Amino acid sequence: MSTSPRRTSPWGPKVFPPEWALSAWQRSVRDDPLINWGEHDPLPQTADVVVIGSGISGATTAHRLLYSPDRPGSVVVLEAREITSGASGRNAGHCRPDLYRGYNAYSRFHGPEQAKKILESEAITFKKVSDFIAEHNVDCDWTPRTTVDLCLSEDFVQYARQAYEDAKAAGLDLSQVEELDQAAAQKAGGTDKAFWGYRWKAATLNPIKLAYAVWRQCLAKEGFSMFAFTPAESVKANNGNTTHPWIVSTPRGDIATTKVVYTTNGYTKLLLPELEDLLWAYRAQAVQLQPPPAGLATFPRIEPSLSLRYELQYYYSVGTRPDNSVVMALPRTCEGYTQEQYENLFGNMDDATTEDLRGKDAFEHFVKAFPNAGYDTSVYGEGLGGFDYTWSGILGFTPDQVPFIGPVPGKEGQYMMAGFNGHGMARIFHCGPCLADVVMNGMSAWDPTVPEAFTITEERLRRLRDLLPKGVSVAHQAESTTFAK
Repeated sequence: MSTSPRRTSPWGPKVFPPEWALSAWQRSVRDDPLINWGEHDPLPQTADVVVIGSGISGATTAHRLLYSPDRPGSVVVLEAREITSGASGRNAGHCRPDLYRGYNAYSRFHGPEQAKKILESEAITFKKVSDFIAEHNVDCDWTPRTTVDLCLSEDFVQYARQAYEDAKAAGLDLSQVEELDQAAAQKAGGTDKAFWGYRWKAATLNPIKLAYAVWRQCLAKEGFSMFAFTPAESVKANNGNTTHPWIVSTPRGDIATTKVVYTTNGYTKLLLPELEDLLWAYRAQAVQLQPPPAGLATFPRIEPSLSLRYELQYYYSVGTRPDNSVVMALPRTCEGYTQEQYENLFGNMDDATTEDLRGKDAFEHFVKAFPNAGYDTSVYGEGLGGFDYTWSGILGFTPDQVPFIGPVPGKEGQYMMAGFNGHGMARIFHCGPCLADVVMNGMSAWDPTVPEAFTITEERLRRLRDLLPKGVSVAHQAESTTFAK
């Protein structure tokens, strides 16, 4: 079949809904032909590698496959909706490596050595992203800047200081992390609400433009094709065919392939249901604020990116864009949020829906931190008081806080990279090339600088299933593992 039906999602209207709230980044590329690339092109009948998902995970994996000396002859990318319309195109536009804060949590799950390696990997990723953008002159609003963890509660001061000291004692290089006392933190963050802080290097960017730059390099290579609005509905064995042992079925036809790579993050359970209990979809939300006239006259631009932290998992990230608007990522709960509302975020793949309660809460917390910025929280709605608009996106979480990367257990020729726990921008550019090398040459090609804790093994799956409390909701399981201090 050569045309795209753009029909209702095979999983129902709440999964890949036909209409969805565009992110700030998606709004910026509405005239880019990549959006619907390949929608009406005929599908190939066979491929060497089929990559499912067109986010930054899929892009970096496909790029490495295509630019390697022993590259496969044909690489096909399938996307259920527009190109890069999942989490990569819907995040908060932050490339912010964690250099210290997660050490204790990672150490509890994976041991001190792997915890150290996980944090070092995020620093490596930041350099890889920066180098790629510089080498290829990518126009994606990449803005190197300092970033500041602002501790807005005494409890989090204690947690952050302990994490910092433990990470330093473990041998992590924290020479780039500056500890800020109360006066210095308030000055660095521009708010008198801070009790303590930490500052290091990070960047803000337009993530969809970065992904599109990678995809354009892929399109320059012979043997590459990409198809928007072509959801992979199933992957089944092609019995008796040793050359193309897998059949990827789509509404537009089937592709017989040698290898399959899932870069589907929070949507992975749709195709790998055996991982449903260990890879959780979670609906995140972000907002954009526009400085009102009064703010432009009296309030200085927020130069560093910020994390306004009350608790480890209760925080608001803040990044200023080149046009002086502010993008915030929202926490997983807020004042007035019910347990039912909180639990509904897990397993939720409806990115057409946003919640006013969460958006208004973020707006109010920003104004609380920056009361002189000219914003007016007495009104709420798009274009009112400095509030612009809000959008949602589907993330993937795992119980032990790190992604699943590598061969899918029990399915030879299938591979995956998913479950970034909100750290995709700080991990993918390091992990994507590693996965591609494994696809081509097996686990012996695993990049030794990528944490072994990221590999997906039967032993890891058993350990995680033993860890999870039984007979409770996914939200309760998450509270007991991923989101625990």
